[in-house]
Amino acid sequence: MAECNKTKDKDAQDEAVVQYETPHAAGRDRRGVCVYALHGQPTLPFAQLLQTLSTVYIALNPNVVRFRMPAYLRPPFWHRAQQQLSQAFSQAFPHKQAATIRLFENAQGYRQIDIETPYDNVPAEEIIRAASECAWKVGHALLGAPLFVGLPSSALVYPMKLDNVPLEKLDEFVASLPGFFAQFVPPSAPLRVVDVWKVETKVCMTHALIGAQTTHWLYADSLVVLVEFLSLPASGRIYDLVHDWPGWALWNNSVLVHLHYPGRFDYCHFCKYHAQHHAQRHPISDCVKLVCGKCGNTGHSEAFCRADGVSQNKRHDGEWRANEAKVDEEGKRRFAYGSSDYWDRKLRRTEGLAQTKLLIASALAHDDEGKSADKGWDEKDVPHVGVDLAKEEEQQDEQMEMPGSFPTPLCERVAL
Repeated sequence: MAECNKTKDKDAQDEAVVQYETPHAAGRDRRGVCVYALHGQPTLPFAQLLQTLSTVYIALNPNVVRFRMPAYLRPPFWHRAQQQLSQAFSQAFPHKQAATIRLFENAQGYRQIDIETPYDNVPAEEIIRAASECAWKVGHALLGAPLFVGLPSSALVYPMKLDNVPLEKLDEFVASLPGFFAQFVPPSAPLRVVDVWKVETKVCMTHALIGAQTTHWLYADSLVVLVEFLSLPASGRIYDLVHDWPGWALWNNSVLVHLHYPGRFDYCHFCKYHAQHHAQRHPISDCVKLVCGKCGNTGHSEAFCRADGVSQNKRHDGEWRANEAKVDEEGKRRFAYGSSDYWDRKLRRTEGLAQTKLLIASALAHDDEGKSADKGWDEKDVPHVGVDLAKEEEQQDEQMEMPGSFPTPLCERVAL
C-alpha cells in the first residue's frame, strides 16, 4: 500500500484531503482530492482504491481472501475440502464466528476458494497469517498464498471509476450521483455514496524564456467513487450484481460516462455502448461487425490475423519440419568449423562478392554491345573498368579480426 501524504488546501472554504498514489517510474503520478466524504474523513485510502480497481474482472466482497484451488481436487470432493477448511479456521480462531467458505469455478474455468468473514470478526491479514503458519491444507496440498484480498472493511463497500466527467459540471455531477446510479442499480440492492475522489495527474512544464520547470496538477476527467451496498442479492456476492451493469451510462442526456469497476463484463471495445444490452453484449472475440478479410473469422482485423503464422504451419506441417531439420543440420556443420556468427558473415560476404562480379560483368558486356552497335565505336576506345575486389576483401578480413569491431558494408568503386 502506498504511503499517503496528506496536505490541506482551501477549496470553497473547506479543507480538502489530498492523497498521493505510489510514484510512477515514468513520472505519470496521480493523486486524489476528496470532494465528498460521508463520514467527514475518507473511509479508505485513495491508493488502495486504485489498487482494487486494477483487478477489472474480479469483484470481491470486503475482507474476502481468495485462494487457488488445487488442480487435482474434483467437484465430488469439494464438500470434504470445505469441511477441512472450516475445521482449520475454527482451530485457528476458536472464539470467533465461523467463516463462510465457497469453492467454485468461474466463467473462465479457473477453480478458486473464497474465505469470507466480517472484518470486525477476523481481518483478512489474520486469515492469511494463520493459513501460512498453521499450514492449512486442501486434501493433501497446502493452501498457499492468496490470489486476491478484499477491501478491509466491515461494510459492503465497493469502488468505481467514472471517466469523461467534465470539470465545469463536476459539482452538479457529484450531487446527482444517487440518481445516476439508479439508472442501472436494481431497487433490491440499494446503495449510497460514501466517498468521492477527484483524480489529478502531474504535469511538468518548462518555461520557454527562462527554462525553469514547474509542476502542475491537472484534473484528469475522472472520479473515483466508493459506494456502500445496503443489501445484496440472494447469493450474497457483489460480483453477481455488478456483472450485469453497463459499461457506459448517460448523465443529464448530454454526457456519456465511461464506467470502470471490478467485475465488469468484458464489453467489446469496437461496438462499445451500442451493444450493452444483455442480449447484445459480447466480447470483441465474438464481434460479428469485426470480420477479418484474410481468414474470414470474427473478432479481429486483417492487420492482426495470425493465419499466416499458425495455420500455415499446421497446414504444411511436413514441409515445415523438413525445413527446420535442414536448418539444424546446417547450423551443426557451421559450428563444427568455428563460430556460427563468423561463418555466417563469411558466407554472406563471399556470396555478395560473386553476385557483384556477375552484375558488373553483365553490365559492361551490355554497354560494350550497345555502344559498338549504335555509334560504331572501336573496342579500343571503350574504357576498361578496374575493380579491386581482392583488396577490399583483405581489408574486411583484417577488420573482422579486430576485437569489438563490425565489418563495413562492401562498396564497389568503378573507375571509368
